[in-house]
Amino acid sequence: MACLICKEPAVTYESSGDWHERNCVDCGRYRISRTLVDSMSGLKQSFDVERTRAWVAMNRISDPAPLLSTFDVNRNQLISTR
Repeated sequence: MACLICKEPAVTYESSGDWHERNCVDCGRYRISRTLVDSMSGLKQSFDVERTRAWVAMNRISDPAPLLSTFDVNRNQLISTR
């Protein structure tokens, strides 16, 4: 499957929760809310790759697979404006 941040190939992990989990060579391991992914898809939005990678790296300190939510995206302005 593809990385949900940069769209490059990534390892996908099965999830029983309300999130998608990926491990990308460039973005690292992370989880993203399914609701957020569905919402962004419907609005044809994408992540600002550099900002989102920085968020994942910063939050990996406390969680090896940080969970990115709608709150985090809005608070940190992680949606691409291009």
